[in-house]
Amino acid sequence: MQSRYEFLYNGGKVDSKREFATRVSRSFKKNFDPELVADLKFQYIETHDFFFYSLYAQYYLIKKHFKTSSLSTMSDGAEGSEVYLIRLNIERYLESIYTWGRFELTLFANCLFLFSDEYIRFQYREAIVYMRQFVDSSNYSTDLLKFLINGTQLSFDRNCMENFAIFMKELKKVAKIYANTKASLVVKIFETLHKCRKGEQSQKDLTALKQTLQFLGENTWLTYVLEASDRF
Repeated sequence: MQSRYEFLYNGGKVDSKREFATRVSRSFKKNFDPELVADLKFQYIETHDFFFYSLYAQYYLIKKHFKTSSLSTMSDGAEGSEVYLIRLNIERYLESIYTWGRFELTLFANCLFLFSDEYIRFQYREAIVYMRQFVDSSNYSTDLLKFLINGTQLSFDRNCMENFAIFMKELKKVAKIYANTKASLVVKIFETLHKCRKGEQSQKDLTALKQTLQFLGENTWLTYVLEASDRF
């Protein structure tokens, strides 16, 4: 099956999808909304359009605080069962798409923490590598970079060196070939943290990285580096 989503919609579907996407986006800043969850599920059941299920899944996972690198923390109780079902449904959908588009790549990148290291490697080799033909498209390049960054961070957090090596290699290519400053920054962050984990990083270089992130206003990354380096 070819990808059904390229963010190009026609007729009334445009308004409906945009309306729900906007509603979900705004709801991230508020308390968990059961009514929104019910509406998204209803739209999916009525239309059989996986777009609505993807919105539900991402909203539920983030608002229920399941965004963690450890799969074991997502397996207990009713909420754990729902997360398990979400993972199965996303896997089935992704595996039904022969050639991934932006929708599939974004969905996988946003929900990467759901999947095992082995599954991530499998999809990377089977699906993601074939998307390099879109590298000259600014939209696809942005989406692919987000996936690589998420994959690098998740692999580092899980201490999965096989996946970490794969993602770092690709990030370095993007940084070098396309002179991408964001990719270069993330490469520097994880090169430094990886050395810290192995006990090979000097305090001087770590301090310099923290100061650089502070100067650039990269507060999210600064917090991550501070928390990660304190664990080593």
